Amino acid sequence: MNALRMCEMVGVDVPVAKDHRQIVSEDASHIHGSDGIGGLSNMLPSPKLPDMELDSIDMIVQAIQTHGSDLTILATGPMTNLAAAEQQMPGILQQCKKIIAM
Repeated sequence: MNALRMCEMVGVDVPVAKDHRQIVSEDASHIHGSDGIGGLSNMLPSPKLPDMELDSIDMIVQAIQTHGSDLTILATGPMTNLAAAEQQMPGILQQCKKIIAM
């Protein structure tokens, strides 16, 4: 939801997919706030929800197959989705222009 909020705020229409894993992690609200972005979510526009919710791995594979060497992937968290896409289709990540990891 936060990625969708940020895209809405800056006026960018890019696909955002749900992580394929069911993540259970330690609560870090003391660092990131209860909304994960320091309490800013109520100051951001309500996100437009996608018509269809894609799995992150399927979205990565489809994007690379569609855009190939024109595609730049921005990874803002753990790169397990990229690793899973690579496991599903070995060599797929080499087809994109670049991967930026934060």
